Amino acid sequence: MCRRTIGALVLITMGAFFGAWAHGQEPAPQMGASSLWEKMDDGGKFGYILGFLNASEYYQMVLWAERSGCSDETKGRITAFLEQNPMSHGTLGKLKSVIDQFYQDPRNKRINLVFAMQVASLQMAGRPQAEIERQVQQMRQLSDKP
Repeated sequence: MCRRTIGALVLITMGAFFGAWAHGQEPAPQMGASSLWEKMDDGGKFGYILGFLNASEYYQMVLWAERSGCSDETKGRITAFLEQNPMSHGTLGKLKSVIDQFYQDPRNKRINLVFAMQVASLQMAGRPQAEIERQVQQMRQLSDKP
């Protein structure tokens, strides 16, 4: 039933890291999120974005398909998650630009790259700025915890 979604989540992470690795950029766990992004060349950044988008698309397709076999409560959670995490339909260049801009704010330096991709997706989907700011505030709080 809802167990395949865990496998899809793993694919998101693997896809993003594979995208960066395939372009000669090995992720270094000791680096901060923005430091990793800033040290990648454009090929690595585009590879990361492409890997992330491919894995995200697969994950969301699995969630939509698996939703029907879940309880009403789980269906509601899946629907809420999908609404809060829209698919990005922008160009790779636009996504890169949005993430570059996101990490220019010193308050975002510790926010992990997956969350930065989520913010970029929200912006590309034209979500209200207040909603995006709420998400960013939550991400900052999470990233500031030891």
